[in-house]
Amino acid sequence: MDWIERAVSNRGLFVEVAVPARLAWTEPDPGMTTTVTFTDLGDGRTEVGIHQTNVPEMFRTPEAQAGFNSFLATR
Repeated sequence: MDWIERAVSNRGLFVEVAVPARLAWTEPDPGMTTTVTFTDLGDGRTEVGIHQTNVPEMFRTPEAQAGFNSFLATR
C-alpha cells in the first residue's frame, strides 16, 4: 500500500491516562469519546484496541469506516 505522509490534528481532553495500558479522550465537538487500550503480546508486539462512543452519524458510514481502518493499517 502506498502511503502519503500527512499530519492529523484533533482537539480533545484526556479523561484517562493509565500508562502503559490505556488512553481515553473526549472531543468537545461532537462529544465523541475514544478509548485506546494497549496489550503487550509478549513477543515484541502490541495489540491496540479502539472503542468509541457518541460517534456522529457521518463517521459511521461504510466509506468513513473504510478510511478510518485504512489509516490504522500496518504499513
